[in-house]
Amino acid sequence: MEIDEDHVQYLLSMGFPSELDVRKALRAAKNDVNDAVAILTNDHPVTSFDTLDDIDIEMRDIHPKNTPGPVYGPSLPPSYDEAVESE
Repeated sequence: MEIDEDHVQYLLSMGFPSELDVRKALRAAKNDVNDAVAILTNDHPVTSFDTLDDIDIEMRDIHPKNTPGPVYGPSLPPSYDEAVESE
Protein backbone atom coordinates (compact mmCIF):
# COMPACT_ATOMS: atom_id res chain seq x y z
CA MET A 1 0.00 0.00 0.00
CA GLU A 2 1.30 3.41 -0.92
CA ILE A 3 1.36 5.90 1.97
CA ASP A 4 -0.16 9.31 1.19
CA GLU A 5 2.65 11.85 1.61
CA ASP A 6 0.14 14.61 2.44
CA HIS A 7 -1.04 12.51 5.39
CA VAL A 8 2.55 12.02 6.53
CA GLN A 9 3.22 15.76 6.45
CA TYR A 10 -0.11 16.49 8.17
CA LEU A 11 0.66 14.14 11.06
CA LEU A 12 4.19 15.49 11.39
CA SER A 13 2.76 19.02 11.51
CA MET A 14 0.51 17.87 14.38
CA GLY A 15 3.65 17.28 16.42
CA PHE A 16 4.32 13.57 16.03
CA PRO A 17 8.12 13.51 16.03
CA SER A 18 8.94 10.25 14.25
CA GLU A 19 8.32 10.04 10.52
CA LEU A 20 8.94 6.30 10.69
CA ASP A 21 6.24 5.87 13.37
CA VAL A 22 3.86 8.05 11.37
CA ARG A 23 4.39 5.92 8.27
CA LYS A 24 3.91 2.70 10.24
CA ALA A 25 0.68 4.05 11.77
CA LEU A 26 -0.66 5.15 8.38
CA ARG A 27 0.17 1.74 6.91
CA ALA A 28 -1.60 -0.02 9.79
CA ALA A 29 -4.56 2.37 9.48
CA LYS A 30 -4.78 1.93 5.70
CA ASN A 31 -4.07 5.67 5.19
CA ASP A 32 -6.89 6.76 7.51
CA VAL A 33 -5.57 9.80 9.38
CA ASN A 34 -7.99 9.46 12.29
CA ASP A 35 -7.08 5.83 12.87
CA ALA A 36 -3.38 6.66 12.51
CA VAL A 37 -3.71 9.34 15.21
CA ALA A 38 -5.42 6.80 17.45
CA ILE A 39 -2.59 4.34 16.89
CA LEU A 40 0.08 6.97 17.54
CA THR A 41 -1.61 8.09 20.77
CA ASN A 42 -2.34 4.52 21.92
CA ASP A 43 -6.07 5.26 21.78
CA HIS A 44 -7.21 2.15 19.93
CA PRO A 45 -10.01 2.94 17.51
CA VAL A 46 -13.19 0.91 17.36
CA THR A 47 -13.34 0.27 13.63
CA SER A 48 -14.34 -3.36 13.35
CA PHE A 49 -17.00 -5.66 14.66
CA ASP A 50 -14.26 -7.93 16.02
CA THR A 51 -13.19 -5.10 18.31
CA LEU A 52 -16.78 -4.53 19.41
CA ASP A 53 -17.07 -8.23 20.22
CA ASP A 54 -13.86 -7.99 22.25
CA ILE A 55 -15.30 -5.06 24.19
CA ASP A 56 -18.52 -7.01 24.82
CA ILE A 57 -16.48 -9.92 26.21
CA GLU A 58 -14.49 -7.55 28.43
CA MET A 59 -17.70 -5.95 29.73
CA ARG A 60 -19.07 -9.40 30.61
CA ASP A 61 -15.96 -9.98 32.68
CA ILE A 62 -16.51 -6.69 34.50
CA HIS A 63 -20.31 -7.01 34.87
CA PRO A 64 -21.28 -10.68 34.77
CA LYS A 65 -24.87 -11.43 33.75
CA ASN A 66 -25.45 -13.48 36.89
CA THR A 67 -25.75 -10.32 39.00
CA PRO A 68 -29.20 -9.96 40.61
CA GLY A 69 -30.06 -6.78 38.70
CA PRO A 70 -29.02 -3.21 38.19
CA VAL A 71 -27.17 -1.61 41.04
CA TYR A 72 -28.23 1.94 41.83
CA GLY A 73 -26.44 2.47 45.09
CA PRO A 74 -27.38 1.83 48.69
CA SER A 75 -31.12 1.90 47.90
CA LEU A 76 -33.39 2.27 44.91
CA PRO A 77 -34.64 5.74 44.06
CA PRO A 78 -38.24 6.50 45.06
CA SER A 79 -41.04 5.82 42.62
CA TYR A 80 -42.65 8.74 40.83
CA ASP A 81 -45.72 8.58 43.09
CA GLU A 82 -43.60 8.59 46.25
CA ALA A 83 -41.60 11.56 45.01
CA VAL A 84 -44.71 13.56 44.02
CA GLU A 85 -46.53 12.83 47.30
CA SER A 86 -43.64 14.22 49.35
CA GLU A 87 -43.95 17.64 47.65
